[in-house]
Amino acid sequence: MKYAGDITAEDKADFLKAIYEGENRKHAAEQLDSTGTQFRKFLNPTSEHYDEAFATAYTVAVTSESHEQGRLEEIRDLQWDRARAGDTRMIEKLSLIYDPDWRELRHQNLNVNVQLAARMLPHIPTVEIERALAALDAEKSPLALVEGGEPT
Repeated sequence: MKYAGDITAEDKADFLKAIYEGENRKHAAEQLDSTGTQFRKFLNPTSEHYDEAFATAYTVAVTSESHEQGRLEEIRDLQWDRARAGDTRMIEKLSLIYDPDWRELRHQNLNVNVQLAARMLPHIPTVEIERALAALDAEKSPLALVEGGEPT
């Protein structure tokens, strides 16, 4: 394993390249037979190995659009791998967190127990369900606005 004192300028350049490609510090360091902790020593101003130029370059890399795009591509690859392995719950979680295509499905107050709703639904009279659906449709309808622009 390479310790901070053994890491060369070429290693730092390769590390930054991996960060730009979307890797996190741990995985980028592992590609160079080191650890994220060893590379963190170059970023810490109180460390004897602190490298201001490298710290600046790391900050630019980790906040770059290239890093974000690479990370998203990796996540999408994992989604497909997990889907092929049958882990649909993991796919859903990663998609909700990271995939912009799922943005509309993110909601802070989404606490629906589907099993409970499925058990209760047969006991709710059809008339009540239809009334509730009609009320929801009326709220969404532009015809629900009166002349003053206020909802009815």
